[in-house]
Amino acid sequence: MTPTEEWSHPRNTVFRLLAWEVVWIASVVVVVVVIVVVVVVVVVVVVVVVVVVVVVVVIVVIVVVVVIVVVVVIVLTIVVVQW
Repeated sequence: MTPTEEWSHPRNTVFRLLAWEVVWIASVVVVVVVIVVVVVVVVVVVVVVVVVVVVVVVIVVIVVVVVIVVVVVIVLTIVVVQW
């Protein structure tokens, strides 16, 4: 059997097709894994950003409330002392 006949033999054709199937399936699996990893990383980054923003907003609100309470207490103290 010549190399060309050997290469085109039905048995070898089946093995070549199986090899291409394996390569195709492996490439699809790699693409899916990469997409899943990217999606997970994006979701984690978004969650971290949202948590940081919420924490900053809560801290700002607490500081504003404390400043307002201190100013009100000082003003009331001055008003009561002058009264």
